[in-house]
Parts: sequence; C-alpha cells; structure tokens
Amino acid sequence: MTSRNDVFTHREPAFDFFLEKTRGLYFIHQDVRLWNKQTRESTQAIIDGLGWLPLRVCVLTTDTKLMKYASLYGFKHKEFITSPDGVEYHILSRR
Repeated sequence: MTSRNDVFTHREPAFDFFLEKTRGLYFIHQDVRLWNKQTRESTQAIIDGLGWLPLRVCVLTTDTKLMKYASLYGFKHKEFITSPDGVEYHILSRR
C-alpha cells in the first residue's frame, strides 16, 4: 500500500485498486488482471473497509460492462455529468 497526496493505491497480483479525491469527492478505479473469486472477495473487503467514505464511480454512459461490474459492489446510478468536451458519464454511488 502506498499513499501519495489524495491518492490511495492497493496492489495485489490480480489487480490494482485506486482511490482518488477529486473536487471533494472520492472516486475508485480498479485495473483487474485476473478475475476470480479471490479478486471479487478482496475488492469487496477494500470497498467495505472504505464504506465510511462517500465512494463514487465514474462510468462512460455506453460502458454497460463497467456498469454491471460496479453494481456487483452495490453502486447505483446517482447522476449524469457531461465533461467539457461533451462526453456523458454516469456517476454511481453506494449511498
């Protein structure tokens, strides 16, 4: 585990997990190299351990696979945002 500024990183052989504070909101991101039961359980443990934070996930509106993945961990659509270049995103939250 390392901590740099407002970014938390957790690395395991199967995945990297990132928590970043942007504009006062905490967003998570995960790069998965190997998906299995242990990856799912480890990810759930990290998210549950960070449950005291109002965690968010930002998903491109056309990325149905990531929407399904985020829903595995209890994230639900909260709002839409549009980037300065006109791209629309879902903001998902557990709260």
